[in-house]
Amino acid sequence: MINVFILAAGSATRFGGAIKQLLPYRGEPIIRRTIRLLKEDDPTIQPYVVTWHNELKFSDVKVIDTKTQPSRLSDTILLTEPYWGDKNVLLLGDVVYTESAIRNILANDNGISIFYRDRCPNKPHSERFALTFPKEYSDVLKELCIKSARIFRGTDYESCGGFYKLCCATHKESLLPYASPIKCNKYIRPFRDFFIYHIHQMWKPKQTLTLVPISDLITTDVDTKEDYENLLLGNKPDITFEPKTINYLAVVVLLYIVALLIFGGYI
Repeated sequence: MINVFILAAGSATRFGGAIKQLLPYRGEPIIRRTIRLLKEDDPTIQPYVVTWHNELKFSDVKVIDTKTQPSRLSDTILLTEPYWGDKNVLLLGDVVYTESAIRNILANDNGISIFYRDRCPNKPHSERFALTFPKEYSDVLKELCIKSARIFRGTDYESCGGFYKLCCATHKESLLPYASPIKCNKYIRPFRDFFIYHIHQMWKPKQTLTLVPISDLITTDVDTKEDYENLLLGNKPDITFEPKTINYLAVVVLLYIVALLIFGGYI
């Protein structure tokens, strides 16, 4: 049996404090849509809603009451531990999922997996929408949650998404303290980020966590009012370079300039 947890214990600061999970999309609240899609795919699923909002404590759905707002997503995940089973799925309450996305997430059996998309509608960055893990990986996930909360506390990455920080927590820890804005000014930071990212990729334990792409162009999360407006309008992603692509191009240009300076007329 699959245990599904819909995480809805945030404060929606960027949305003005509104309960985003209740925003209507195609005639039903976002979170109700997710619950419906889950049950349509597998009628035996009885999802848990993890929240402290009274408005989200539905009478026909299991509720894990966090009592107060957890400090970060990793804390919310750890509150679900007593209810973990043989196979577990963590979804975000403010994400609009498609039927195919839900189907692929529920069918996944590859250790700890995070579902993501590189291009999201009108956003210049990637997004992560769901996490799945079997019972035998429970201790690994708990360790990642504790580690991500510890290493990012007080850094300029603390406001990043919780699933993103879990991914980063699999990296070499010795370089992560340099993520602090105190240790690097804003002009050097892009070069620092590029260096740290690629060093981490070389040292990252590949077997710890798997990234699984979501290919559809609808699944997206609602962080701001602009995100919601774009969702209702059905806006397609802007054609822009990914940050990593820009980093690669910057390095290529820099190496070319250095080569010109060294070899001069030979190029």
